[in-house]
Amino acid sequence: MKFNKKGVMWPYLMAAIIALVVVILVIMWFRTGAGKGYDIVEEKLEGLGDSDGDGVADMFDKCENTPKGVEVDSNGCSETQMEGLE
Repeated sequence: MKFNKKGVMWPYLMAAIIALVVVILVIMWFRTGAGKGYDIVEEKLEGLGDSDGDGVADMFDKCENTPKGVEVDSNGCSETQMEGLE
């Protein structure tokens, strides 16, 4: 690699500048609405149905017929139901 008079290697300097510009563009992209994609997924999941009303779609619910008002985990199971699965 060749150095200029000040000792800076131009390819490394240009790569650093390009990387910085890319990072700035990605940050700007996320701030202007890239998170909207997650909202679309949530809307689609809401339409799948939740027969026991625990907040977990039937497609992902490992414990069906959870009683109403009982706190469940991300699998749709209450603590007592999890004990029965173990």
